Amino acid sequence: MTWPRKAFAVPSPEQMELLRKAPPAQRLEQALALSEKSAELARQALRRIHPEVGEREVRLKFVELHYGREVADQARRSLADSGPRTHDEPGPGAAGTGSGR
Repeated sequence: MTWPRKAFAVPSPEQMELLRKAPPAQRLEQALALSEKSAELARQALRRIHPEVGEREVRLKFVELHYGREVADQARRSLADSGPRTHDEPGPGAAGTGSGR
C-alpha cells in the first residue's frame, strides 16, 4: 500500500529545536506517547477492516501485522490454554497489574 505524502506531518524547524532542547525524560515521554498513539491508530484501522472480530482478535491481528504470523499464532495458543477472558482482565499471575493492552 502506498501512503499519500500528506498523511504524515513534517515537524517545523522550531518544533525540532524544541525537541532537541527538551530533557531526555521529556523526550522519552513524548516518544512513548507517540508510540502508543500510533498503535491505537493501527488498532482502530484493524477494527474498521475487521468489524466482525472482537477486541482480542483485533489485538492479535495487530501482533501478526507487527511481529509476524508465528508470534501471533503462539499468542493465540497461549491465550487458548489460559482460558477465555477479555483484554482488560489481567493474565495469570498478573495480580491486577495488567495494562489492558
